[in-house]
Amino acid sequence: MKLNAKILFFILLTSVLIFSTAVGIISISLKKKSYNNSTSLTDTYVNDYANIIKTYLDRYMESTKVLDKIFVDFEYIPMQERRKTFSTMMKRVLKENDNYISVWSIWEPNTIDTLDSKYINSLESTFIGNYSPTFYKDKREIKTQISSEKELFQGDYYTIPKSTGEETIMEPYRYSYTGKKSDEVLETNTIVPIIKNDNFIGVIGIDIPLDNFQQLVDSIKPFEKSYAFLISNNGIFITHPYKNLVGKSFKEFAPLTQKKYHVLERIKKGEVFSLITADKSMSLNYITFHPIKIGKTITPWSFAIVVPQEVLMVKAKTIFNNSILIGIIGLLILSIIILFVSKKIVTNPILKITNSLKRVAKGNINREQKENVKTNDEAGDISKSINKLIDGLDSAIDFANEIGKGNLDAEFKLLSKKDSLGHSLIEMRKSLVSAAKDEKIQKQEDEKRNWHTRGLANFGEILREKNDDMKKFSYNIIKNLVKYVDISQGAFFIINDEEENELYYDLLAAIAFGRKKNIKKQVLMGEELIGRAAQEQKTLYLTNVPDDYISITTGISTDKSPQNILIVPLNLNDYIYGVIELVSFKEFEPYQITFIEKVAESIASTIASIKVNLKTNKLLEQAQYQKDELSQHEEEMRQNLEELQATQEEVEKNDIELKNVLKSMQAITPIIIIDLEGVIINVNSKMAETYGYTADFMKGKLLDYFSVKNEQERDDYEKLIDELRTGKKQIRERHVILNKEEKWFQEIYNPILDSDTSYKILLIAIDITESKLLDKQLAEVS
Repeated sequence: MKLNAKILFFILLTSVLIFSTAVGIISISLKKKSYNNSTSLTDTYVNDYANIIKTYLDRYMESTKVLDKIFVDFEYIPMQERRKTFSTMMKRVLKENDNYISVWSIWEPNTIDTLDSKYINSLESTFIGNYSPTFYKDKREIKTQISSEKELFQGDYYTIPKSTGEETIMEPYRYSYTGKKSDEVLETNTIVPIIKNDNFIGVIGIDIPLDNFQQLVDSIKPFEKSYAFLISNNGIFITHPYKNLVGKSFKEFAPLTQKKYHVLERIKKGEVFSLITADKSMSLNYITFHPIKIGKTITPWSFAIVVPQEVLMVKAKTIFNNSILIGIIGLLILSIIILFVSKKIVTNPILKITNSLKRVAKGNINREQKENVKTNDEAGDISKSINKLIDGLDSAIDFANEIGKGNLDAEFKLLSKKDSLGHSLIEMRKSLVSAAKDEKIQKQEDEKRNWHTRGLANFGEILREKNDDMKKFSYNIIKNLVKYVDISQGAFFIINDEEENELYYDLLAAIAFGRKKNIKKQVLMGEELIGRAAQEQKTLYLTNVPDDYISITTGISTDKSPQNILIVPLNLNDYIYGVIELVSFKEFEPYQITFIEKVAESIASTIASIKVNLKTNKLLEQAQYQKDELSQHEEEMRQNLEELQATQEEVEKNDIELKNVLKSMQAITPIIIIDLEGVIINVNSKMAETYGYTADFMKGKLLDYFSVKNEQERDDYEKLIDELRTGKKQIRERHVILNKEEKWFQEIYNPILDSDTSYKILLIAIDITESKLLDKQLAEVS
């Protein structure tokens, strides 16, 4: 080899090692950091979306818990009305919630009442008579499912909540309430045990469709080519982009992955975990799982996001390739310089240059070891160039070391305007600075997102507490909201809708500078900012308000008043249940406003539930009071009838006197007289009207001609006549439709003595329609 070729070879070899090592270390470090950032971002996404899905499922469980709380207080309902009241309530819940498939309940024998023997094989009971209704929707029509179970209290939907005493969500399954294959849906059950005085007495459950979650999960694609799926506690796919996997087991779909990573066991434990596995095309995928714990259940589900590893590596590969390209360019530049100077060598300078190059070839680059060749020829130029190269490499090493230490502000002086290596290193630093800025921004966004998620969870816990005192509830909410958002003042207004023609908002709670304020204030709809926000149903945000606008201050004259006001209506289904007013020295950030509006929706839902419960209790008390008054009225009527019966005994001794009494009663009371065979002897017009005939038409005919319509009523009528023949008084109720209006009559059959000592029967009808309608209204309210 020629001398210039040898020089080029050794210098180039040493340079390759130096540049390859430096660029390789930096490139690999950047590549690994970029990949870790991508996986961390994926883990953040799966956490956020898991919480969103949990919110939906928690709503279903909360609805089931509300029914459970109502059912536990069944003893306050009259025994005869309990089954009817609860069935009406479950039908209403099912009708008013489009997302519910079925609402059902199963009670232990003789717990809801002691009337099981009366309800054996009835529509809403089992073959032993215990209360076990199931109501479902068939094309928006509410229907009752007939119980066909031969072994009672055996299904997991009953045994699991009974044994654990905890809320339960069942594994997904396909089911058709109509029995038709075409009506099958993938569903699950949210179940709450009914426990009274630490005794298990039954369960209440709501069946919900899982098809709704498919569209939601399909829309979750945080990265290109990524997808998500929802999986149950036992590893059943609830959603998946491949619809044929829905309802199938993860173990069947990916047995090797299950065996290697124990996925199902980790899902059952509610773990957060991730793994890397290959699909059928042998492409690697990054899969991250996050548990979803519904309510207080002990069988968490899991939500997963799948991202091809090649997608996560795109940015990392780009940085790596750019670093390699910079190294190659630097080596090319160095090779050209060495080739140029090697053509102009002389003996002495070559020896010095050779020594320098040997040291450089050994990686010993130091400014103190430069060789100063004092010639004005090409050798001198070579020496100067090599010295300059040593300076440049030393600066590059120092710069690379500073970058490696994390000092991205390190200075680097270019050798010239055409210093490609220097430019490449500076570009590399710019890329690192940009990556650091991106990481900082991402960290800030993660902090905001975590703050938002943590706040929703905290207020979810607060709203799930027992809230039967509206003032205490209001202060608890505003106190925690002011503290969490870190502001100075807050006020909580609740709508007062007792008068339909005059709606206004009451100030129930206020807090300022960490202290509770007792302020009485009412705001009409449309008045002030509070009324305006309620009327327009939108958030109002004001900044730089005048100092005299805020009425509550610290009391120190030198302190400025807060100048930022946020007013958020508590909106649920376009009805404003209240308004929150927040005052701050600092301006509200957009993410804070979004959080407060989200919390306001949950607060509105809770207020709606509280107001319904309070109103229901009030109506129950009023209805009970009215029923007591009506019972007293009925008692007075019975006493009057007993007095009438005493009078009748005297009338039996005097037929003429009886006829006069009957004549007087016929003017105001429906009366009919029959003999012991049921033949109508006499009937007044008022009684004839209740049967829909004239008095003349009814005389001489059998009473059963007008009152018996089927075999059951025939048997009841014959028993009635037999009892009357023995001289026993009988009472029964009759329901009729008169002029398209429902009527109820209490019929009293009194055996009487005729002058020839043979029996006749006096039938008197009393209108009890008002009492029946009141009972019906009471059942609907309950």
